Amino acid sequence: MNHSCDPNVLIKYETIARSKFYAIKDIKKGEQLTYDYGVNALDQIDVELWTVDCKCGAENCRGKLSTCFLKQPIAIQKKYYPYLPPSIKKKYRSKFTKLQGQK
Repeated sequence: MNHSCDPNVLIKYETIARSKFYAIKDIKKGEQLTYDYGVNALDQIDVELWTVDCKCGAENCRGKLSTCFLKQPIAIQKKYYPYLPPSIKKKYRSKFTKLQGQK
């Protein structure tokens, strides 16, 4: 699968080692499956090891991809937070709370 800032597939993690793929849009026969690379590097959720210019061509393209989930725009974090594994939600609870304006 390739990256898109407007993906057609979502990865839902049951644990860090076990995940399921879900279509989040209609996918036409022969269409490439894409997901958002910037929200799936779970071992780098609060560390930015690399960035790359994004040229995915989506209308909502962020222009730069980062491995750091916590450096994604808040709207992106809110969109993908429900699909993170429970262990990551627990480990980074205080960081998610601060960034999402929750108490």
